[in-house]
Amino acid sequence: MLDVSGCTVLPGLINLHEHQVFAGVVGPWEAIITVPDSTLLLRAARRASLALRQGVTAVRDLGAPRGVNLTMRSARDAGLVVSPRIAAAGSPIAITGGHAYEMCVEADGPEGFAAAVRAQIRAGADWIKLMASGGLTRGVVSLSRFFALQPSPAELRAAIDAAHAMGRPVTAHVNGTEAIRACVEGGIDGIEHGVGITEDLAAEMARRDVVLTPTLSIYFRSAERAAEWGRPKDQVDLSRQIVARHREGLRFALKHGVRIGLGTDSIGDMAEEAALLHEVGLSPAQVLRAATLGAAEVLGWEAWLGSVQPGKAADLLVVEGDPAADLGALRRVRHVFLDGRMVTPAHLPVELST
Repeated sequence: MLDVSGCTVLPGLINLHEHQVFAGVVGPWEAIITVPDSTLLLRAARRASLALRQGVTAVRDLGAPRGVNLTMRSARDAGLVVSPRIAAAGSPIAITGGHAYEMCVEADGPEGFAAAVRAQIRAGADWIKLMASGGLTRGVVSLSRFFALQPSPAELRAAIDAAHAMGRPVTAHVNGTEAIRACVEGGIDGIEHGVGITEDLAAEMARRDVVLTPTLSIYFRSAERAAEWGRPKDQVDLSRQIVARHREGLRFALKHGVRIGLGTDSIGDMAEEAALLHEVGLSPAQVLRAATLGAAEVLGWEAWLGSVQPGKAADLLVVEGDPAADLGALRRVRHVFLDGRMVTPAHLPVELST
């Protein structure tokens, strides 16, 4: 019998934008990406343990080099590693030399993009992830590069159509009004990051029910700490510009009722992301729903996950206090259960340093 007096029991949190192989690893991009698969898998196992400690019981892993996240998902499902549930996108798809190409499958032309999608699905991808614009990797030090559309609209549409034909949803790393618009008009299911959303785009996203996962923490932390991570000064300045534009676009998204997901990308944690979303306008109740049942709906798992009720998986989080009144309670984790099994820190099979 557990004493949970003064606590709240809620569904386990679901992180809709995770990279287990990179999460929490900071420094120059080259140092993060150029490591062997064995190191990537060890990073993923460590991240899985830390995520469980924080009450995260499911993740959507949106990309790893050479599909290492698919290996991690298989290891988790086989009971070889203790990890949150994983929906995996395999490797993202980018144009040749595009954003974060080192972790991607590179493709060119509509036929090339469609073939790359089919290959990822054959490999076992649950989602398809497209790289549709620039991002905070090597050499990107201006908003114009950060916002630049990379695949053509025809390439995006070919990829989206190929994925939908095989029953897979599609989301895209994308920033910049032109690039976001190309994804939305191409039939995308989700937008990751989404810096540069305008009011008319927000209205169209809401009309089409495109889910926005803004990953605020990666940009806010980059603006504060990129210099100490060894990033160039121009990129530090760029991060600060991005934060200002992201706040503006999120206000439009909230005004028009765009569905919002919680995701941390490779930096930050869910409690921090929750606090930042509250700061830009979501109520605690909206934040909590987005991190639980709302996320389960995005994954298509709502029939068996995302709420505390009979017949659903017993993925549970017990926190001290009431997060509906104070989202800071998400940092006061008392117990975590994964499918009814206690995975609170003291009960994890391997203790890992935080």
